[in-house]
Amino acid sequence: MIWVIDFNETIGKVMFISGILAFTMAHISLLFGKMKKTGTKIAFYSTLTLIFIVASILIYGILNPFEIGESFWRIIGFFAVLDVVGSIITPLLRKVSE
Repeated sequence: MIWVIDFNETIGKVMFISGILAFTMAHISLLFGKMKKTGTKIAFYSTLTLIFIVASILIYGILNPFEIGESFWRIIGFFAVLDVVGSIITPLLRKVSE
């Protein structure tokens, strides 16, 4: 992207969206594992939902840059914190339930 002479906005958007999707899939793959207890499954699926919400909001922000305001960043922060908490709790619950 650095060496492209006639760089347009579409290439940048596609690159950022591809990066978000790649990071999302890598994040999800780190959480997969054997889940025996119901609590672990609930934590996993909740975290999975939060990951998709954060990715969807970021992609929306890239596709509609003129509609980004302060509330956009607050919503992203809220769901990102819940995502991080779920990402920490899910492996811990899996380890405890063994």
